[in-house]
Amino acid sequence: MASHGKMVERLTAFGIVGASGSGKTTLIERLIPLAIAAGLKTATVKLTHHDLDMDQTGKDSQRHRAAGAGAVALIGPQRTHIIHEAGLDLAEILAQFARFDLVLVEGFIDAPIPKLEVWRPQLNKPLRGAGKPMMRAIATDVGFLETDLPCLDLNNPTVIFHFILEQMAL
Repeated sequence: MASHGKMVERLTAFGIVGASGSGKTTLIERLIPLAIAAGLKTATVKLTHHDLDMDQTGKDSQRHRAAGAGAVALIGPQRTHIIHEAGLDLAEILAQFARFDLVLVEGFIDAPIPKLEVWRPQLNKPLRGAGKPMMRAIATDVGFLETDLPCLDLNNPTVIFHFILEQMAL
């Protein structure tokens, strides 16, 4: 793999997991510009436990879904939305993201991808990733934790980004 400042030929998915309110989304927001600056085509996947519906009643796409279409794609000049009537698993989504160099995945603690856990002691939640086979590190705002995993400074996204690149080396 090339050094951190050079273009990388191919990466894959890397997970960011942790309790609600731990800072997963904020960390991902900070990692995306670093990845783009490094020349990586970057995408994200976020797990939500809420039902989703981006469609609008009466619009053609909603009418297609109401008629029974299993998926509807809305393709516009600037972006595309694909609405599936059944939840897809992470592997199916990642297959659709094959053109990206790095896919940051928020959630999916048991997914078979390398990941780090964002952990803040003030949430009074236990570490959830300890012992998970694909867990690579803990990103935290405290200096040291009793764990066999590396502890990364949550407030230093550059260090975390470089760690991710090292983990993703082919």
